[in-house]
Amino acid sequence: MENAVAISTSPKELTFAFLFSKYHWKEIANCPGRYTLTKESAGADQLTPSELVGEQHQLPTHQFQPKKERRDPLLVIMFPGGDGIITYVKQESGRYVHTLNTPSGMERKLRAMDIGVHLLEERTSEFE
Repeated sequence: MENAVAISTSPKELTFAFLFSKYHWKEIANCPGRYTLTKESAGADQLTPSELVGEQHQLPTHQFQPKKERRDPLLVIMFPGGDGIITYVKQESGRYVHTLNTPSGMERKLRAMDIGVHLLEERTSEFE
């Protein structure tokens, strides 16, 4: 992980830009607005989503079990601006595959998986 110094932010300050600068990310091919961690962020795949964003933020983590068999469970943390983290829980290895999403990337992915649409509708009221 890039930063050794903890950066204090409030939940309203937790944004895509904050996490993008804290770790090394690369854009997912053919998925504008969606990023995954690179090898330079070694060890981040052992962090829960709450640990990744900083447990001090106490943002709710929403859990979803995809409808199709053999798909990984998902953990979703929405940020105040509509961006956020979608994490795939690899049950066999215990690893986490984190994706950082812009508001449009987050909305597109949640709608494509037909999960968490209520999160998109509630996201503005949650942080007011």
